[in-house]
Amino acid sequence: MQSFSLGYIHNGAVRAEFCASLVEAVRMPQCRRALSACGLYLHSNRNLVVKEFLSKSDAEWLLFVDTDIGFAPEHIEILLTSGSAERRIVAGLYFVHSRLFGGLVPYWYETLVPPTFCNVTASTLTKEVVACGMGFTAIHISVLTEMWKRRAGDDPAPWFGHDHVPTLAGVLEAPEDVTFCMRAKEAGFATYGVPAVAVDHYKTIAVTPAVYEKLAVL
Repeated sequence: MQSFSLGYIHNGAVRAEFCASLVEAVRMPQCRRALSACGLYLHSNRNLVVKEFLSKSDAEWLLFVDTDIGFAPEHIEILLTSGSAERRIVAGLYFVHSRLFGGLVPYWYETLVPPTFCNVTASTLTKEVVACGMGFTAIHISVLTEMWKRRAGDDPAPWFGHDHVPTLAGVLEAPEDVTFCMRAKEAGFATYGVPAVAVDHYKTIAVTPAVYEKLAVL
């Protein structure tokens, strides 16, 4: 398994389940550093983590993990093993609640216009997605360095932002994670979802693989 540094952003407090996962992750011999940023703006914090990763870490992968995610070392191992010369952005599976779509949906986009989420079943294999959340996503260093080379002018943070996307409701700002995937695609790097890596997502209830099974999702 290749080396990684773990990056996360927070607002001063994190869940106990995440802390337990973090402790196990940093004990892995492949883990080089744990990098974090605290502040109000998600895209700014993620860019700060990327800058620190590029300047202070010698790892091959940056693994972004949200602080409401629970995971185990084997999740990291499977995710990074799924990476390759072709798959340089790989995302683990977790679900979010969408009122628009009437329940739990995997945070992998099938399309952006209109926004639709991927259909994931027990038979789904690793697949290319248009965009993903950064809750449990590994990015190879080559992606980040290439995006830096392609930055416009003196842009100090070419990775995460809020680019405009045409939608049925007009032109809107995309979330920072969607913007990253869009920019990476322009730089020649697709995003892949890895269903074999299903992690816990702690919201009002704990959305775990067991919950997915009860809902006949996996």
